[in-house]
Amino acid sequence: MSLKTWEIDPTDSSLSFSVSHMLVSRIHGEFRQWSGVIRFDENAPALTTVDVNVDPSSIDTRDAQRDAYLRSPEFFDAERYPAITFRSRTVKRIDARRFQMLGALTIHGVTRDVFLNVEYGGRMRDSGGVEHIGFSARGSFDRKAFGLTQSLDAGGLIVGDRVELALEIAAADRRARKAA
Repeated sequence: MSLKTWEIDPTDSSLSFSVSHMLVSRIHGEFRQWSGVIRFDENAPALTTVDVNVDPSSIDTRDAQRDAYLRSPEFFDAERYPAITFRSRTVKRIDARRFQMLGALTIHGVTRDVFLNVEYGGRMRDSGGVEHIGFSARGSFDRKAFGLTQSLDAGGLIVGDRVELALEIAAADRRARKAA
């Protein structure tokens, strides 16, 4: 096997998050518009690279008023900062299917390192001959480290500082997809 380039399929993938709300529950949301490329070799995972771009204006927490606020200059400022990016730095193999990835996450113009725990789901070839791979990834970060310090609740109770990430990734062989 060799290092192959895989294109994330956003229709079969998800990028979701959750954060504590009013200290007693969790708000869940996702980004609807995002894309990425993975360079991966099962036999040499340390060579893996991941590049992801997320449109912050595609945030969806199932509350239109909250989503509008999150897009506004008061929070993500999606017009001024139209992309959230993740660029992997290192990948460490834990076992045959699990890895720990360190990457540079940029939100609101601020870049910080974030760890993701990644599980490789495997690979398969579809009926059209295109190869697919899958991954699940989990991680978290402190929103305040990215300058996202504004209150999200007019009553004075804010959401928690720690944002939990969950990614379900389906990707296809980029060369085969372009040829199809």
